[in-house]
Amino acid sequence: MRAANPFAPSDSYQTQAERAFVEEELDPFDFSLAEALGMTVETMRATISNREYLEWRAYSVWRNAQQELALKAAKAGRGR
Repeated sequence: MRAANPFAPSDSYQTQAERAFVEEELDPFDFSLAEALGMTVETMRATISNREYLEWRAYSVWRNAQQELALKAAKAGRGR
């Protein structure tokens, strides 16, 4: 068995954070909401209630669905 290389670069924090997004431990919605509110994620989580967070999340789902419908309608109109 081969010994681990003590000089190999360790897993950086950035790599760990990227993996957390991929493995769905971090929610991109939290970051986009905090950004839209002009807050850090930590401040946003400490400031808004769970109810408000869920309302924002529901609005985001609705808004994305509306944008998707508009895009499909625009594509269908070009296909005539």
